Order: sequence, then structure tokens, then C-alpha cells
Amino acid sequence: MKLKRKALVSGVVAVSLTLGGCASMTEEQKASWGKVAGAVGGGVIAEKLSEDMDNDALRAAAILAGAAAGAYIGDQFAKVLSRRDQEKLFAAQQQAAGTGQRVTFSGDDGVTGQVSVLDDQPVSREEKTVKLKVLKQKVEQTPPLSLIGAPYSPKSVTNVRSGPGTDYKIVSQLAGNQSVQVIGEALPDKKWYLISQLPDGTAGGYVYRPLMSPSNQPVSYAQASTESVSEVKVQASSVCKTVRQEVTTADGTITEDLRVCQQGDGTWKLV
Repeated sequence: MKLKRKALVSGVVAVSLTLGGCASMTEEQKASWGKVAGAVGGGVIAEKLSEDMDNDALRAAAILAGAAAGAYIGDQFAKVLSRRDQEKLFAAQQQAAGTGQRVTFSGDDGVTGQVSVLDDQPVSREEKTVKLKVLKQKVEQTPPLSLIGAPYSPKSVTNVRSGPGTDYKIVSQLAGNQSVQVIGEALPDKKWYLISQLPDGTAGGYVYRPLMSPSNQPVSYAQASTESVSEVKVQASSVCKTVRQEVTTADGTITEDLRVCQQGDGTWKLV
């Protein structure tokens, strides 16, 4: 039997959660968790879903979702995929949307899947004001951004600075091939990337764009930071795309087309 379902869903900007997940959840987000948890067999919320995962990338994906996996991947997928496979599909969705590259994954019990951007569907861009969390000791300036929302890595050790220029202080370093989330590029010259190494998208500094390359590796998220965090408003240029998700199980193949848009931290969200 082959299941096939296509739906086009408009995406909007949404807030992301901290590593603790549950503490910062709104009542609406908690309700969303309960709805889909019921579909997959249990009344569990974000924190519970991310417990006992032995893969940091999957745990981060569960937390970044901010609502139940079904709110990101569609009810049909939520009904047929295991908890872990839902997180893998979500992670693939994020990576494909950010890089424009097709991303595949293998799951439990022979499940396979892929996510790709549909080039024949329009890409729309919106100029808006977004809220962005930053580490106060590591980010001095927040100029307008062109949002990216994709993993990048340097080829060698690279300095991270507090602002988009060499006159700003060095706040940390990246190791060669260390994958980080690029939130966006600083405008107007687009020479510097604002990056995050935390699952909730909090910005931690700038790296020089020519030293960075797109990465096909999941971001290696750090543990929750103990540093002070502030929330700032930033003018941002965000993008919406259409992605196609295909998952094959023992019962057949499910296909779904989704409209996803960038959040303020550069990650991708659908509704």
C-alpha cells in the first residue's frame, strides 16, 4: 500500500526554546506538544521527548522544534514514525532548507527518508524586525542581517569576534571543520557571519565569511551557557522556501510539500 499526501503550508516566524525546553514554553506550545504526543502514543512534552536521546544533534532538534514534531512534519508522518525518526526528519528538514541540498536519513525498522528544496517553487523574501538572543559578553553589535539558517564550518582554526570587523575583540575560536549554525550575514557588506553554538539559537559572535564553508555535518551544539543573555531587535531579511519530504516505511511512501520560513535565529519553521 502506498500512502501519498501533499500539502502546502505557509510558515511564519516563531520563537525557539532554551536547552531546558520546558521552562520557557508558552501555554500554546505545551498544548501543541500534547496534541501530537497523543498521536504517537503518549502525553509527553518537549522535555520528556528529548530525554534519554544518546545523540546530541537529535536532542537539539527536538528542543529546537519548540512544538510537537507533528507541527513541523505533518500528522501523517507523526503517526507512522517513531519518536527518534521524527527528530531525524526534522533535522533533515532544517539542513535541507538552510543549504538547498537534498538530505537523506535512515531510521528505525528500515525507515528511510529525504528532504529537498523544490526549485520550481518561488522563494519569497521578507524584510522585518526580529527578536534575537545574544550572549552579552560576546556580541557588542547587532547590525541588520540577511538570515541564512544553515551549518557552516571553517577549514582551520578561526577567531570569533564580538562584532563584524577585525577591530572587535576576539571572544572565542572555532576548530577546523567544527560545524556551527550561521544565523545570518551582517549587512550591508555581508563579509561577516553571526553564529550560534547553542540549541536555542543564542548568538555568540561573528566569523569572517571567506573563512567559512557550508557543512554537511549537524551542528555540534554546546551545553547551555551560564553567560548573561540579552534580547535585541534586529532588522532582518528572511526567506521562505518549499521543501518536499519523502519517507518510506514498510507500509509505503508518504510525500508532503511544506512551506518553511526563517525564524529570527535563522532556523526554519512551518505552521
